[in-house]
Amino acid sequence: MLLTAGDIMRTGARNAIAREDLPVRDALVVMTRAKSGSLSVVNPRRKLVGVFTDGDFRRQMALDASLLARPLRAVMTRHPICVRETVLAAEVLKIFDQRNIDDLIVVNAAANRSAS
Repeated sequence: MLLTAGDIMRTGARNAIAREDLPVRDALVVMTRAKSGSLSVVNPRRKLVGVFTDGDFRRQMALDASLLARPLRAVMTRHPICVRETVLAAEVLKIFDQRNIDDLIVVNAAANRSAS
């Protein structure tokens, strides 16, 4: 019951992160390699600027035939739901349920909105 978000979050190769200028086509490869349904979108300084999910892809593909060539910055969700790494895992589960989401971004206090 004392596990934190930092204890259960994806790390290393399982933590999908991509720069905001990466085309959606390449971002899907990053997500697939990480076996993740989402990725953190970062700027050149590796500061978190958004999130892109498989749901975002499906919804936007229906509207935009050129989606695969567009950069993530054009299609990402800005201001993603985030928690600090010190938040209890039980609270993370509550957020999943309340927001009807499967993933959220864990950030550390030192990086102040950097992808973790």
